[in-house]
Amino acid sequence: FFRTYSRTTILMLTTDINVQANELLRALGQAQPLATLWPMLQNLQHRGSELSPRLHTRIMAALSKCGQPLEALNWFSSLQQQGVTKNVYIYNSAINACGKSKNWIMAIQLIQDMEAEGIPPDTISYSAAISACERSRQWQKALVLMEDMQAKGVAPNTVTYNAAISACEKGGQWQEAL
Repeated sequence: FFRTYSRTTILMLTTDINVQANELLRALGQAQPLATLWPMLQNLQHRGSELSPRLHTRIMAALSKCGQPLEALNWFSSLQQQGVTKNVYIYNSAINACGKSKNWIMAIQLIQDMEAEGIPPDTISYSAAISACERSRQWQKALVLMEDMQAKGVAPNTVTYNAAISACEKGGQWQEAL
């Protein structure tokens, strides 16, 4: 007579979107199977305009961290479709997902999109894009990004240099790393 419901189902019945988002983050952090989280993920994605930019960033980062960078990029695409205002943190999370999925073309495109939208890429943006190039063995593109960031007055850090050096090394261009 009584029906039992999963924790995910019960949480989807709550109207507080922040409770749902935080529960999703908790579940992703505990490496719960993504298949059990699809209903909650889709519900939150559908209601994305109600979430804060910080929660969007955290959800995308959690998806990437648990081995689902393509889902993080899908989340980012849904933000564009819903007209959610993006900031440097949301972009950085998307660029990081590009690196994890070895999508250097999209990483570079996101840097260009940021600039077109008046959101200046920062050191983290460039470092993530250079890492995407490094993971895809695109050493020339990594060096172009290094030059671009320095020309725009964005200071590279240790992560940036390490990614560029690694890109050159993977491309058999150790001379360029010097």
